[in-house]
Amino acid sequence: MMIILKLFLLLLTSTVVADFPAPLDVVDLDLPPRERWVPAYKNALKRHGSWEYTGAPVFEFLNNFGTPEEWQQRNKTFVDIGMKVIGEEAVLESAGLADFVNTPDINANITIGALVFLQMFYELAMECTGVLAQTSHGTLHGRNMDIGLEVHNITSQVTWIKNGTKLFTSTQFLGYNGVHTGMRLRSKAGEGWSVQANERVTLVPGPYVGYKAASALMTVTSFALGATPVGQYLRQALTEHSTFNTAIPYLETEHLASPMYIILGGADNGQGMVLTRDRKGISRSNQFGGIIQQQFQGDKGPSWHFSEINNTTAPQFQYQSRCQTNWDPWVVETDAECLINMSNYPKWKTKLCDTMLRFGYNDSTCTDLCRLYSDGRKEGGTADLKWRLAAGKEANVDMIHSIMSNKTSRVLNGDTKITSVMNSRTEYYSTIVRQWNSEEEAAVKKQRRKDRDDLIQAGQIMVNVMLNWKDVTLLGKASLATT
Repeated sequence: MMIILKLFLLLLTSTVVADFPAPLDVVDLDLPPRERWVPAYKNALKRHGSWEYTGAPVFEFLNNFGTPEEWQQRNKTFVDIGMKVIGEEAVLESAGLADFVNTPDINANITIGALVFLQMFYELAMECTGVLAQTSHGTLHGRNMDIGLEVHNITSQVTWIKNGTKLFTSTQFLGYNGVHTGMRLRSKAGEGWSVQANERVTLVPGPYVGYKAASALMTVTSFALGATPVGQYLRQALTEHSTFNTAIPYLETEHLASPMYIILGGADNGQGMVLTRDRKGISRSNQFGGIIQQQFQGDKGPSWHFSEINNTTAPQFQYQSRCQTNWDPWVVETDAECLINMSNYPKWKTKLCDTMLRFGYNDSTCTDLCRLYSDGRKEGGTADLKWRLAAGKEANVDMIHSIMSNKTSRVLNGDTKITSVMNSRTEYYSTIVRQWNSEEEAAVKKQRRKDRDDLIQAGQIMVNVMLNWKDVTLLGKASLATT
């Protein structure tokens, strides 16, 4: 009997953590904003049993930016900011979550202001991979989301309904009401497209406060100037634009709070694109703030797109593909190669470089410049794409899933929380929630801790700046008056 008990305990303690399909939910835009997300929240609680295993891990993360008492004290400030930045509809949707989870049965004790902050905090949290591959049946679009938050049990694949009609599908972290990954559905020929947003890493001068603080300050100042958070930006695009071509002008020009790469796949042949965005439009400068290389300039700046193809039997048709991460397309050096090169600098050159960067950025050394070089995901993903598309093979759903699941290329890594694969022509949409077992956890724990620390530092800066929102608003108005 004792042996059986020991075997049973061993089985319990060695449970394999496995990936699983995201549950399906519906958001009905015909309902009042305060009621739209309640069914999805209820479903999450039914699936996982309690708040402790659903929203609590993410919302407890907000305690890094203030105690529950402090969030109560600052609630009105953040609600007022939310009304200006994300609008009344989005604030009311956040209020619907607060109504539901603050009932005595759940007792989550979350303020509307904290939820509003979450809608804007996401600007800092996206390191991701996107893959586009043209087929004879529309563009396949793979998307991995890397984020330093525990969102496994609040991830859902949502179908949005308006006027009784299915409008688009998206991958959601319940509590965040914007869209980072989504696909407009195809009600007739010519309609349907897919989209994701990836953070664009840029170096922001900050002589007194440091470049991280300066970047967060610029994001908040952009909100004061009327910029749109990326989640609301993509949600608006998917709601109002039914086709790939009509969405592009909006996506190119809307005022954003942070630089982004917008990755698009269309339902028709030749529809695949990566828009390189700064806050005001298509970027005209590289990640260092310098001039974009000549071969990437033009009417569309450095934006990249598939070649238009009329003959689907042409050999080049099968080979149109793209892997995009968080770095400009002309960056051909990885961060590891950059660090090796810098290690070979003579001492005088390293000292001079460090001195100049401390003067310009306060908290930086020369090696920090290597953060503007690819971490290897782009190179690994591109090589994997080329290998799988060799010998005239046409991409399919299984191939894209395999590329997004490749740990050797690091497209799938310890911070990857979801994988979505989309095809707007066929209306295929699949989301897998990623989990790591205990052996793999040990290998990624250090990187996760660093990513989380960086996220906390940036979030603390944003909170402190927003608490002085009146000063930021005045700064924004002054900046606007001089431009």
